[in-house]
Amino acid sequence: MPPDRPSPAGWILARHALEQAEAVMRRNDAITTLVHCLGHGMIGAKAETMLVLRQRQVIQRAENQLIPPTLWSKFHFFNDRLLWTNNAVAFTTEFDAALNPSAAISCFNVRFNAAEVRHLTGQPEAPPTGAVDAGRDPGGRPRKAWWDALWVEICRQLHAGALKPEHQADIEHAMLDWAARHGHDLSESAARARAKLLYAALNRD
Repeated sequence: MPPDRPSPAGWILARHALEQAEAVMRRNDAITTLVHCLGHGMIGAKAETMLVLRQRQVIQRAENQLIPPTLWSKFHFFNDRLLWTNNAVAFTTEFDAALNPSAAISCFNVRFNAAEVRHLTGQPEAPPTGAVDAGRDPGGRPRKAWWDALWVEICRQLHAGALKPEHQADIEHAMLDWAARHGHDLSESAARARAKLLYAALNRD
């Protein structure tokens, strides 16, 4: 994986980058433009956590890694809602001979180069927004160490078509089932809160 690169201007979450682009163009145009720039290296992106999976097992984990433009060039737009709402994205790597065809790359807390986004949108210099503590959930409580693995599995099921949620409860049950099978303590209320966010994002017009 490529090493992190210096960025004195800072980084902003993917959803905040979209908000900036939407200020000067329509949403669909903003998404298309951002993805085009990402795929051509005009906007840098990095993942706070990057996981490489093979046969559903994590084989490599890295922190603060640049996301290569070649991955964005293969970006599938079914990932839209996850990326622009939850700042997460998954890529398949069948086009990369260096990896097993069954491998996948999942990225969390995806951020874009703030200065390059401002240059694209023609906005003046501003302090980065959207800074979050990666070790905490939005409510301020410490994040469970296995949450990333849970989200990877839910993303995989959505991508593979194994999970086709018609109701919020379908996602909630998938999360609870995974936690139970892996011996993790996941309350129904915690699963319901996150399932609600994901289901709403998947069904947003």
